[in-house]
Amino acid sequence: MPRVTEDHRAARRRQITDATLRLISREGTHRIAMSNIIAESGLSAGAIYTHFASKDEILASVIEHALTESNRHVETAMAQSPLPHPADLLARISPGWDGPDGSIALVQVWGHVAAERQLGPLVEEHVAASRAALDRYAAHWLAEQGIADEFAAETLGGLLMGLSQAYTLHSAFEPTLNATSLREAARAAIDALVAPLICTSFTVKETNHA
Repeated sequence: MPRVTEDHRAARRRQITDATLRLISREGTHRIAMSNIIAESGLSAGAIYTHFASKDEILASVIEHALTESNRHVETAMAQSPLPHPADLLARISPGWDGPDGSIALVQVWGHVAAERQLGPLVEEHVAASRAALDRYAAHWLAEQGIADEFAAETLGGLLMGLSQAYTLHSAFEPTLNATSLREAARAAIDALVAPLICTSFTVKETNHA
């Protein structure tokens, strides 16, 4: 029997989660069952259960994939010099899921996981990793602005996490959302947060050199 590679397993899991997202965008989270996912994916029941024990595990995997993709974009941005502005990073990490239908599906999945508290452990690690990646980016970007402040980095990281989720929610309810306007609003908010820190840092440096 040929050996099943990790790439093959990942492709099958993505096929299943993509099928689930399509179903949710059409039917809603609570209206679908494993039988629907099996039919939508085009895979056999055995193939589905090889990768997931239940619908809830598939829903958790949807969130895992979204956050993993977000982290990948953060790591790519971290390799650039200078680092992109946080507002430009937001445009990369905010999950579009191929348009407003995908955002609607993702919002429903988040709501389901939040309501079913036993599912929390399935996604907590990935949420924590996503927040840690944003905090690292924030610390490096602030350092480029001359700010070495752990609290400021955590504040900016939290703001980016919240704005990314807000973009997903907003786009789910407003299909004609102007992403450019939202990005500029985010830029203004971030710059307003950072400007006093830059002034403080500059004042401290000037005082130390006096």
